Amino acid sequence: SFVTGSGPVTGLVTATPAQFHFHTHSEHYQDGITHPLEMHIVHFIKPDQLPACGSPGCPVVLGFLFELTNDLAAVKPEIQAVINAAPLFENTTTTVPGNINVGNLLPSDQSHYVYEGSLTTPPCSEGILWHVLNKKLKITPELLARVKVAVGDYQCPQEGQEPLSPSSIFTFPPADPQGCRKLGDGTNHRVVQALNGRTIKLIKA
Repeated sequence: SFVTGSGPVTGLVTATPAQFHFHTHSEHYQDGITHPLEMHIVHFIKPDQLPACGSPGCPVVLGFLFELTNDLAAVKPEIQAVINAAPLFENTTTTVPGNINVGNLLPSDQSHYVYEGSLTTPPCSEGILWHVLNKKLKITPELLARVKVAVGDYQCPQEGQEPLSPSSIFTFPPADPQGCRKLGDGTNHRVVQALNGRTIKLIKA
């Protein structure tokens, strides 16, 4: 079922952000449409806010859907910084220069969908309160391609085979020390799930 709501808000609590990550393509559909990218900011409501929340707290996820644009200036600087700094290979880390203020990602229109669901990665635990913003963020095809490379499969040279090398026509993703290259076709989304009787609320803000 689907309901809308607005009006005064009571009983506010503070949810502390813990981490954020990306999925391609989106893990939520809107009007039956999927989006090329989705970002989740995972929060926890601490026990001092709600005594029923044990350690580390009650998880709450804020979701952002992305739509494509060819205008790099339309992409939030924080998104550009994170994706450009993201490592392309497993077991490697990088540091994003400067500070990232995730609050800058929030649009002026903060209308959002709310429902009780689950984690989208194993163990897919239930009892997660989801907030998915209606307003879309922007992503360029080039930045989206970098995310797809980061979560993509490896192509490694076979024994006796010459490693792939770039040409004036094709540009390959970078290779690791073993000559393995990431393919830019990666996906890391969970298949959309049935509502199973859940109610989705649209909160107009």
